[in-house]
Amino acid sequence: MSRNSPVDTERLRLHPFTLADEDVLFAMFRDDGVRRFLLDGVLVEREWVRAEIEASTRRFAEGGLGIFLARDRIGDQPIGFAGFRPFHEPPVLELLYGLYPAFWGRGLATEMARAMLTLAFVGHGREVVDTAVDAPNAASLRVLARLGFSEAGSSPGAFGTTRHFRLARVDWHRGNAGSR
Repeated sequence: MSRNSPVDTERLRLHPFTLADEDVLFAMFRDDGVRRFLLDGVLVEREWVRAEIEASTRRFAEGGLGIFLARDRIGDQPIGFAGFRPFHEPPVLELLYGLYPAFWGRGLATEMARAMLTLAFVGHGREVVDTAVDAPNAASLRVLARLGFSEAGSSPGAFGTTRHFRLARVDWHRGNAGSR
């Protein structure tokens, strides 16, 4: 498994962000449903999108983990993104994902996140994966519960509380023994 190769799931094809994706990602990150919790409602500019693409590309080039654009495998329609990005000070590499609202409620976030966990644990040998979710984001909280994440703390956030979660590789392997 190459570290920055496309990743296929049952219904999706994920490929690392590239500058050729800028227009697609600009529209996605400005969508009200996508940016609500991820970007705390902030309307980002094109320069922000370009910087995110370049930072993700750099992390991949350095042998690390970046972010993938997710497309429907049948129609090639962009539906969301998933991957890893550093947050906080000092930086903590965290799992993140988002979908256009038209694709909510179909298990696609879980499918994308599971593929990213496989990449992190199997492809990169990471021992733990961290993530954080705004407390009112019930859908993401359900995704993390399905994947076996445990709550690791909380901090103030844009929507009251940000809940922090962690999944150890040993726990992921135990919970995914039959699905690999």
